[in-house]
Amino acid sequence: MPPYWALGFHLSRRGYGTIEEVKAVTQRTEKAKIPYDVQYLDIDYMNNYKDFTFDEKRYANLPTFVDDLHAKGRKVVIVLDPAIASNKTLESNYPALDVGINRDVFIKVNGTYLEGTSWPGKAYFPDFSHPEVRPYWTQMCTEFRKSVRFDGLWIDMNEPSNFADGSLTGCSKNTLNYPPYGAGVLGSKLDGKLFEKTLCMDSVHHAGKHYDVHNLHSYYQANVTYRTLAIIIPGNRPMVLSRSTFPGSGRFVSHTLGENLSTWEQLRASIPGILKFNLFGIPFVGADICGFALNVTEELCLRWMQLGAFYPFSRNHNSLNSKDQDPASFGKTFINLVSKALYTRYELLPYLYTLFHLAHTEGSTVARPLLHEFPNDKVTWDISYQFLWGPALLVSPIVQQAASSVDAYFPAGIWYDFYKGEIAKDGGGLTMTLMDEGYINLHVRGGHILPLQKPNVTTSLSRQQAMGLFIAPDELGTAKGLLFWDDGISYETQEHKTYLLVDLTFKKNKDKAILYSNITIGNFPEAHYAFLGYLTFCNQVEPSKVLINGKTVPSKKLSYDAETMVLQMEDIHVKIAEEFELSMIFK
Repeated sequence: MPPYWALGFHLSRRGYGTIEEVKAVTQRTEKAKIPYDVQYLDIDYMNNYKDFTFDEKRYANLPTFVDDLHAKGRKVVIVLDPAIASNKTLESNYPALDVGINRDVFIKVNGTYLEGTSWPGKAYFPDFSHPEVRPYWTQMCTEFRKSVRFDGLWIDMNEPSNFADGSLTGCSKNTLNYPPYGAGVLGSKLDGKLFEKTLCMDSVHHAGKHYDVHNLHSYYQANVTYRTLAIIIPGNRPMVLSRSTFPGSGRFVSHTLGENLSTWEQLRASIPGILKFNLFGIPFVGADICGFALNVTEELCLRWMQLGAFYPFSRNHNSLNSKDQDPASFGKTFINLVSKALYTRYELLPYLYTLFHLAHTEGSTVARPLLHEFPNDKVTWDISYQFLWGPALLVSPIVQQAASSVDAYFPAGIWYDFYKGEIAKDGGGLTMTLMDEGYINLHVRGGHILPLQKPNVTTSLSRQQAMGLFIAPDELGTAKGLLFWDDGISYETQEHKTYLLVDLTFKKNKDKAILYSNITIGNFPEAHYAFLGYLTFCNQVEPSKVLINGKTVPSKKLSYDAETMVLQMEDIHVKIAEEFELSMIFK
């Protein structure tokens, strides 16, 4: 279960050469009032690319910069690579190496530490299956966090990646390293070398030979890193991003789809990639928005930002020597359009957070293909570029170059325009052409209630705002929804049941409509500050009277559009921690 702040927008890149460059990005993003919660630091911050160090010249005053971001309600995630510099000539005292040797936690081959190469040069590789590696990793992270108070960790290069083939001295000639079948390795010629750009297959971990545990390496590191953060930031839910994963990793980490290219093809490919990882049990997933490698065009980055605002994990990240692609680096029109998409994401975060609660407790998907909700509709079987958040929110992005519209398919039922509340489609399956109106197309499925919240520039500020509901009745005039709410940061709130879980139900007939809540779990005293402030009722006849818990709602708080049949209520101030009943009486 991710912390709430991690559902906000993340900014990252390889190539922040100095702390001043990072500051420039944060300052222009703040000035543009673009919603943004998390700033990443790639290996540029390190001293000679060594874990648990920072460059005190290029990144002078890094600890103060991190503290300043915290004061603004933002978080910092730093990268760590699973390769510890082994070249003692670089520095006489390097605790990450010295303590690792003393605890004997590095992977071995033929009785000695396997030495390869990575960003710092020569390197040893921690064995994350070793019983001593957790106290080692915790000690290193604890000491480093005394100076740089990071909030999350990004574990990269953890396939494990090795710039050498196997080791600096090669690998033994045996059937593990040279199996009797061709191995498909990226960039290889199928010559049978399994150790290309990784470790020798006969190297030894505590859990077994590398041949047997290679695919588990990142899982072991994810487990160790997650538990390390739970120790060093006590009481807080860990945030770990991992490049490599294995089935079960979703319990510990979020995931990116890898170092993609800034192309339209890879924009489109990101959607099925994200849907697949939800099936793998890793729902907190996203692609590098606007692409990692190559210089992105403004049009492509705009479409990607609009789509990426609806990735479960939303991060803009690019490569060394590529031009800036953070939203505030573009012009005013671009900034306005991207801000709309991100503010919409932030408004929908209570719904997204509830979906993550269900994924955590029931194993359901957060982002899902249409065929999962409509398995008998054969048209949905071939839809790759539309997707759903949970069962209720349909996302239909524009993913073609120079396009000003998208042909979107609507399965059977009623579908409502999220922005206008009006019925977009009613009846059997239908493909409609949706025009570009300056925002990504979102539609709510009839029969559902979406919890919302007025958005702000950070999740911490958003959580202080009024909450809302979007009520989208089905053909029978009914709708249901769920809200999960806690403090957003505490560790294992589900396991300890220290949260609020609210069932929402809407029913109507020709004389009356009722919206009511039922609190199924109410063990979150701090929820008293959270309140419903605005409601949107779709496909609604204008009522003659509205009552909340028996008290009449003043007409000045109501607005009705007869053309769209949308009823809006504002400034109603209903506590979510208390059960309520809203009644509408019709003329």
